[in-house]
Amino acid sequence: MFVLNVADGSQVVPPVLIQGKSGTQHFNAAMRKQRSSLVETNINGVRTVLGCSGTINETQAGVASGYCFAFDVTSNTVTAILATTSGEGAGIWMAGQGAVADAQGFLYATTGNGDFDGVSQWGESFLKLKYTTPSGGVPGKLQVVDHWTPWTDFARTGQTVKPAVKLAGVSAPSEAIKPVGGGMSISMKNSKLVPMVNDRGSPILLVFPDLASGNWSDEDWGSAGPACIFSIGVCVATGKDGIAYPIKTSNLGGTTLADLKKPKTNCAKLASPDFSA
Repeated sequence: MFVLNVADGSQVVPPVLIQGKSGTQHFNAAMRKQRSSLVETNINGVRTVLGCSGTINETQAGVASGYCFAFDVTSNTVTAILATTSGEGAGIWMAGQGAVADAQGFLYATTGNGDFDGVSQWGESFLKLKYTTPSGGVPGKLQVVDHWTPWTDFARTGQTVKPAVKLAGVSAPSEAIKPVGGGMSISMKNSKLVPMVNDRGSPILLVFPDLASGNWSDEDWGSAGPACIFSIGVCVATGKDGIAYPIKTSNLGGTTLADLKKPKTNCAKLASPDFSA
């Protein structure tokens, strides 16, 4: 973290290393990638900057986790850190947007691909975070206090194993269909061959490689940040599917694994469910 004087660009204090442990996860155990913006908020009179990140190798088993951390502006120290999974994804980038802060000091963010259990694994989830400032020798704390989750990657993609190596920012499906020499070596094994006639009347043969479509196949619900209208108590979150979900900020719904087996039950927790179709 670099603290700068905007008048002359000078550093106010030496750079502060972002570090810390959350559950079994150590922030500096792997390369992280802060793709979302910082947000400054005021919690109980304490000016605080919140930052969130993903991981460079975002499917690296055991250490690929999203994080959020709190940085106290007065003391220039990292006062709390939260891992959004136990090393199984849920990076936070939101197209460069920072977490959204409300007047009560809560923060809202969406996560990308990763595991979900509703306890410590928060992949593909809309999260409501609470930061408790340090007091009387008790350290600060960041925690998930509510959430809503539209699906799990594992169920959505046919319960197929996630790719062993995937770099953050590289879309697995779209990158995989590049031509040979276009950046990836594609196996033609089990390819689907479809003969057809093109618009010029010439016969052609389309080749569809057997692409990975399993767990973490890059739906990335957290590819965009939420739009929150606190005057009506609603945040709208969406992903690459192009479906917007209006989520109530007072009660997100606390999606469970059982809820996800009944989509209508889960969606009934939204601000404006419509099942007329």
